[in-house]
Amino acid sequence: MKVRKCTVAIWSIIAVLILAFTGVMPGCQNPDTGTGKPGSSTPGGDVGTGKIAGIVTDSQVSLPAGAAAQTYQGASITILKAVATGGYSQLCGSCPKIPSYDVGEIAVKLTSGKDGHWEVELPAGKYFIRAFLGERTYSGDIFVEVMKGETLKLDIKLISGV
Repeated sequence: MKVRKCTVAIWSIIAVLILAFTGVMPGCQNPDTGTGKPGSSTPGGDVGTGKIAGIVTDSQVSLPAGAAAQTYQGASITILKAVATGGYSQLCGSCPKIPSYDVGEIAVKLTSGKDGHWEVELPAGKYFIRAFLGERTYSGDIFVEVMKGETLKLDIKLISGV
């Protein structure tokens, strides 16, 4: 019985995701066009904008035991467009497929300000974010999706010594 319930739940989730992605469900948005209808676009191709804001700080992983995290003014933040590869990854045989993305062209570069704060407004879409401080401290690539009219809070955790 447990296997059947799990399978039904997974297929229900997949069906909802498919309906939402294609814009069949009322109020859902097609992520490629910014509208509820596949293949359409808003006037002038405008998909709307959203924001990402946060603080650049230490990752607890790279700190000595008992040390407190600090914030970093002057960290270099690069935001790159995410490009769909056409491929998918799947965690298990019954898990839904997840689209794969590669790093694309640079959308914007910025520097963290006072107390490590940073904020940027971008067209709605998928992006990779990476941050550096000097030559040996970085964040790695962070995948995000910017939604029209929303602000995503993203604190970037830097790893030292690499």
